[in-house]
Amino acid sequence: MIGKIKRYFTEVKMEWGKVTKPPYNEVWGSTGVVIVATAILAFYLGFIDYILGKLRMLYFG
Repeated sequence: MIGKIKRYFTEVKMEWGKVTKPPYNEVWGSTGVVIVATAILAFYLGFIDYILGKLRMLYFG
């Protein structure tokens, strides 16, 4: 059992060495895209919610 645990952590350490991090500017570029897309989606959903609320008030009074 202990041997399997040791082997597992040895394999994890080997795999962790294969991991590469993206460049700094790529991370910030992707973050910017996510922030802008989230803001656009939030504005769109807020606008649709506002319009549907107004239509509901017109229909139901």
